[in-house]
Amino acid sequence: MVLQAVSEWGPEDAMYKFGLQALMHFLDRLHEWPSFCDRLLRCPGIHGTEAYDKVEEILRGEMGVDTNGTAQNGLVLTNGAVDDFLEAEPSVSPFTCLHVDPPAHPELYEEPDEDIQEKVQFVLNNVSVRNFENKLQDLRNALERQHHQWFAAVLVEQRGKQQPNHQQLYLNLLDSYDDKALWALVLRETYLNVFRMLNAESTMNSSSERGHLKNLGGWLGSLTLARNRPIKYKNISFKDLLTEGYDSQRLLVVIPFTCKVLLQAAQSTVFKPPNPWIMEIIRLLVELYHTAELKLNLKFEIEVLCKDLDLDLKTIEPSDAIQGPRPIAEEELLGQVLPNGMEGFADLSLMGLNRVRGPNERFSPATITAALPDLGSLLHYPPASNGSHHQLKQIFLTAAQQAIHEIIAPVVERSVTIAAISTAQLVDKDFATEPNVDRYRESAHTVVKSLSGSLALVTCKEPLRMSITNNIRIMAGNLAQQEGRNMLPEGNIIMFVNDNLDTVCSLVEQAAENQSMAEIDTQIEEALERRRRHQATRPNEQFISPNLSGWALLVPPPYRQAPGGLNGEQLAIYEDFGRQSRGIPNHANTVSQDSGRQMPDVLQDHFPSLSSLPTPAEAPAMPRPGPQQQPRLPSAMSMQTTSTQPHMNGFVELHNIADRVQELLAELQRAAHEASEEHIEELAPSAPTREICDQLIHIIEASGQKDNLALGAAQRVTAVVYSEGKRPLEIEVLASVLHFLCTISVATARQVLIWLANIEDDRVFNILVTVSFLKMGLMDIHRVDVTVSKAIQQRRNIALEFMLSLTDDVLGNDQVAVLRVDFARTFEALAQWLADEPGVELGRQIMSRLQPSAPFDALPSPPSSEKHDQLEYIFEEWYRLQRPETSEKSYAAFIHQLHERQIINNQEDSAMFFRVCIDASITAFDIEEQMPFGQLNRAYACVDALAKLITSLVLYQGELDGAVKGGRVAYLDSILSLVVLVLCQHHQMRLGRFNHKVFFRLFSAILLEFHAAKSASNEQQMRITPVFAKAMLATQPKFFPGFAISWLALVSHRLFMPALLKMPDQSGWDVYAQVIEALLAYAGELSKSPDMSMAARSFYAAALRVILMLGHDFPEFLAENHFRFINSIPVHCMQLRNVVLSAKPKSVMELPDPFTEGLKVDRLEAVRKSPVIRGDAEAPLRQAGMKDAVNALLRSVEHDDEHISQILEAVCHPQRTETGYDFVPIGVDTVLLHALVLHIGASAVAAAGSKGVTFSASSPHAKLLERLTMELRPEARYHFLAAITFQLRYPSSHTHYFSCAILHLFGHSTDDQQTQEVQQQIMRVMLDRIMVNRPHAWGLVVTLLELLKNPDLHMWDLPWMKAMPEIERMLRAHFQHTEYSSRGLM
Repeated sequence: MVLQAVSEWGPEDAMYKFGLQALMHFLDRLHEWPSFCDRLLRCPGIHGTEAYDKVEEILRGEMGVDTNGTAQNGLVLTNGAVDDFLEAEPSVSPFTCLHVDPPAHPELYEEPDEDIQEKVQFVLNNVSVRNFENKLQDLRNALERQHHQWFAAVLVEQRGKQQPNHQQLYLNLLDSYDDKALWALVLRETYLNVFRMLNAESTMNSSSERGHLKNLGGWLGSLTLARNRPIKYKNISFKDLLTEGYDSQRLLVVIPFTCKVLLQAAQSTVFKPPNPWIMEIIRLLVELYHTAELKLNLKFEIEVLCKDLDLDLKTIEPSDAIQGPRPIAEEELLGQVLPNGMEGFADLSLMGLNRVRGPNERFSPATITAALPDLGSLLHYPPASNGSHHQLKQIFLTAAQQAIHEIIAPVVERSVTIAAISTAQLVDKDFATEPNVDRYRESAHTVVKSLSGSLALVTCKEPLRMSITNNIRIMAGNLAQQEGRNMLPEGNIIMFVNDNLDTVCSLVEQAAENQSMAEIDTQIEEALERRRRHQATRPNEQFISPNLSGWALLVPPPYRQAPGGLNGEQLAIYEDFGRQSRGIPNHANTVSQDSGRQMPDVLQDHFPSLSSLPTPAEAPAMPRPGPQQQPRLPSAMSMQTTSTQPHMNGFVELHNIADRVQELLAELQRAAHEASEEHIEELAPSAPTREICDQLIHIIEASGQKDNLALGAAQRVTAVVYSEGKRPLEIEVLASVLHFLCTISVATARQVLIWLANIEDDRVFNILVTVSFLKMGLMDIHRVDVTVSKAIQQRRNIALEFMLSLTDDVLGNDQVAVLRVDFARTFEALAQWLADEPGVELGRQIMSRLQPSAPFDALPSPPSSEKHDQLEYIFEEWYRLQRPETSEKSYAAFIHQLHERQIINNQEDSAMFFRVCIDASITAFDIEEQMPFGQLNRAYACVDALAKLITSLVLYQGELDGAVKGGRVAYLDSILSLVVLVLCQHHQMRLGRFNHKVFFRLFSAILLEFHAAKSASNEQQMRITPVFAKAMLATQPKFFPGFAISWLALVSHRLFMPALLKMPDQSGWDVYAQVIEALLAYAGELSKSPDMSMAARSFYAAALRVILMLGHDFPEFLAENHFRFINSIPVHCMQLRNVVLSAKPKSVMELPDPFTEGLKVDRLEAVRKSPVIRGDAEAPLRQAGMKDAVNALLRSVEHDDEHISQILEAVCHPQRTETGYDFVPIGVDTVLLHALVLHIGASAVAAAGSKGVTFSASSPHAKLLERLTMELRPEARYHFLAAITFQLRYPSSHTHYFSCAILHLFGHSTDDQQTQEVQQQIMRVMLDRIMVNRPHAWGLVVTLLELLKNPDLHMWDLPWMKAMPEIERMLRAHFQHTEYSSRGLM
């Protein structure tokens, strides 16, 4: 409001004066809102005022700017202009890998005067190749050294960023100027602009801004790489930039910029490939290309980069910077153990808890505390042993009052504001259909009261504790100086604070609840007024808020919002919300039991080091997971026992507890060592080891310093667990204790995980410790694999001993902790070692144990020995093998074992195996989808693994020893047939719960895997693609409606459609034409219903887009197959038919403009060429048994009535049932009519031969068309004429012939009733095609124009035209449109 007043009103207006006065009242707080100051600085109305000077001073302080315009952080403000640089604070964190060098000698530069600026701008506007030398000299004369900073900014921001086509010209100008200092300034200004745009949120939201960033990328590359100059790591680390962009979902900005920069390396002799620096970045881009699910435009950027650098994208090995293990950071490890939600408020200064507040703020302490009860009567005071009870009581009371006075205003303001805004939005959404004003208000009051009170409570507790303690110490110190002795021991202070903290907090909570009522009433007043107006004006109508989302009425119960307001169950949530207990004890009765207990050893201790005193912690607000949720050593009973040692006022010496913890750890270790059991599972509930562990856990959890105690205990455990001589039970117990310590202390978990993740010495090879930590989830199994594989590559025997023990203890037992594939890199390294040194005995033993000679039924598996479980185990192994670092050799070895052991040796085994894999994939997807924060990549992980398995099985088919011999194409066909069978079973059994996403992902992933497979040749891929087409025909929507949307996405897939249509000799056209016929038939069937569902509309629109795409990219395919496609489209789908019929081969370069004056169609060279018609167009005639009759009629002008009757009989009594819109039956065979018309036209064109197409009204073909037109009944005649217009397409012999036929059938003006009916039907057929949206076929437009403009036809004077004025108006409007529009009806 203040900003609006000073920016939109003049100094003479009262509103401006109000805004300026309001601004003056909070000048001392302006530094808290730098973005607001930035906007104020842009307001000319405050220039020359005290507020302007204050705002400018604040902004300079924020940026750390001195008088020369140099920022402390290294950024330069052009000529010291703050408002040219500052922007609003970004909502996303800036990239950490971008750094700009500090300016060199900023004091030398200044902004030139207007005359010099105009001269320089004139040079830049008019420079060209022809006048380059003259303009360069003009620039030298106009530009002085002190103006270089300004010139660099202009050159980068106004030229390099916005004029990419002239970048080279400006670079040549800069190069010829030959000033290294100016070059450095331009480079630095480029960095500044690039960094600003990369970090700006507007770049993510604006395509034009992203275009400017790409221009700057090319400009930066031209300044550096193209001239063999490096981009220093300290300025831009491209690998870190791409990694941060991936993590923060800003690849849309980062990838195009990076590609544009690297693109300039093609002009370099140093940085072009195979330069290691640029290849590392490209490998990371390739990894993102394959794994990051990029949009097509981002993938295209990477493809263009590789093409321009003469690199083959398929041969570049991706890096593992994204998918592989990254360096362990504390934040990542913290995220693994930190629960969802806030643990506390780390920053208690929000809304200014620690600042001095002005006297005119909305929430003043005096106003708030006036409504609170007297604090003195609520406090409980500790006993005084020195006779100064009254003075001490006054100190305690004053300290509490001062603490409340300092804290209450900001806490209440913050809590009430946040709670009111949240409540208003929440209630407005949930009560969008609630007309009752009182219910709306009561629910809002209930929620805001609870929210504001809870927020105030958690915000104020620790500040109040510190403030009360400090106030007491200060006042007690002053009193001690006056009395000459210390009258208040530290124990009394702690006792008072602990006894009364909840009481003081309750007052703040009560104040927040009281203030929130007025605030929420203000927030919801507009909503209440809207409901009052509705009740007054429309009491009988249902109330629906304009803010209601359209989906709110469509979601399933219990979340659906019904008209009339919330139901009983939904309203109960609000009613119960206000009754929730926050777990705060009754303040009136909360008195420390220590108040009446004399403890001279505590109360008389003066505690010389006050800063080291720990603050007792309170119990957690939420209960921690019990033993049934987190498996650990302690029993459930021990967690419910209470401590037998009383806490002294909530405070116990930390070192005493720490000593006790260390003693219990020693006892636990001794008890585990002496126990007769070997494993933790064998311990009885009353075993001494469990009892000691229970005590240890309880002491740590109940203490006020559990983080310090847990960390100390963890250090002791990690130091002891790796010592020699430990029994398995000791190690398992210690690992269990360490796991529990990590669950109760985030700080401990952070340190433990960091330490364990960075162990790279021989301690990793302690088999007992490593296995125990792996079971507890404390170590990453992949990091262990990497460490062991490195040791084997170094030929270390200790690694072999470790793996031998691992195969005995873990991989070979019934309780599978890890799988063999988890150590894929290790086994690969071991195989290489044995290949080099076959005599390594330990290595041979390991490999022999991994390759049992037992049959399939005896393979290692989970406890169940059924074949189903065996197959699940195998697929689990394959799934665990899918890691970025897994080599192709590991995949080949796994497939080799499958073939060697004949696990899927026959059709029955294969069917069962793939059914198990698909079921496991669907189960994994369903589980992840039902999770509150499920991740899409994780949900599809099993499906992608299955696709990789199918691809590998096919590619290695017949190549490996032991593989089942057979053709790859036939093998893939059998696999996809099994997948289709499983899909059919799921579709029938699950019905509405059919999961089409999994099968779509499976098919698409198989396509991607085959496309990316390096071992598959182009010939093999071309043979594989028709197999997919066969699977698509088997899964068409006619058979599986629940798979329709996914099926449509698959048949239009970028790796399927082009591959099939680009096959040599058009060998894939026929099968894909069958796919398109299925698509058109199903889309047309959906469109017949008058009440199309939203899903049906979406499918039809998508099908239309696919046909449009085919018409654009493969027009020959549509044009040559138009006969088949038109027969598949229902008669009412005019636009879909027009799209097919508008396709023209690319050989027809440009269509003549049908609106050209004097256009002679018969003189076009194209009308002498016949179009290509694919498919058997005569098949319908043969099936109807009328081809011989038609041919006989075409040989003679005199028609045999018997043949005519045969044709009429076949047409009017169709053998198949066909329906139109609203499923109205069609009484003729439209396909037979279409074939008949096409046969007549093709015969006429063939009869003309080389003479050219000349329509002759006396020819047998024209006579037959005329005879059928007159004798067919009206319905059949309409479809017959429509079939003729189907051939009015691009310029060809067929188009010319049938255009003349239409004009001939239209005839001349006559009073014959039948002739007029024919004319009307011709015009109706033409209008049905023209009145829908574009495109329209060229031949159709030409023919219609001829009908409208030919004076011999007397169109406008026909009787039926005069009888239907609306048709006449419509046609005249189109006729006028053709005269004034260059596009007309096309």
